[in-house]
Amino acid sequence: RVIAPIDDSPADHAGIQPADYILNIDGIPTAELTLDEAADRMRGVTGSTVTLTIRRGDESAFDVPLVRDRITLNPVYAELRQQSDGEQIGYIRLKQFNANAAPEVANAIATFESEGVDAYVLDLRNNPGGLLQAGIEVAQLWLDDGPIVYTVNRQGISESIEARGGALTDAPLMVLVNQGTASASEILAGALQDQERAEL
Repeated sequence: RVIAPIDDSPADHAGIQPADYILNIDGIPTAELTLDEAADRMRGVTGSTVTLTIRRGDESAFDVPLVRDRITLNPVYAELRQQSDGEQIGYIRLKQFNANAAPEVANAIATFESEGVDAYVLDLRNNPGGLLQAGIEVAQLWLDDGPIVYTVNRQGISESIEARGGALTDAPLMVLVNQGTASASEILAGALQDQERAEL
């Protein structure tokens, strides 16, 4: 099941959508493959083609050819948006959580703060997650204190990961989520909502 295609990736260009089911990869049923085997079959030489059989909702299954390419992971898009009433909104689109996510979000916030931003929109729509640690680091950019996430190991021992007082701004924050918001994105959105730092 597709969580969300990465922006500007071959899957995105081919029109793959969140919640699509990949039934076959070059005619081989995915039910017979492990996740790693399926990933290996989709990877290949840049410029070569792989055909995925897709089921979307109640539609009949259909084939989608994808041209393989290198995927560039630029996790953050940021833009200062001027509203008609003069209010300045710092729009930050976080596409996934990789090692660059927290530094890039921090840089965007610092830039917006220097420009007199009034409020923020953090867009996590179709963000399929990524590194848990990156999600925690991004949460700490918005939170001064309080728990971000609890973990429980196999022995039943729980641990709370807390914000360390490093919020870069206290400006109002709205977080956008949808059915493609998953994994580390859900943890971030949940922490911001639970700490009453943001509206979802």
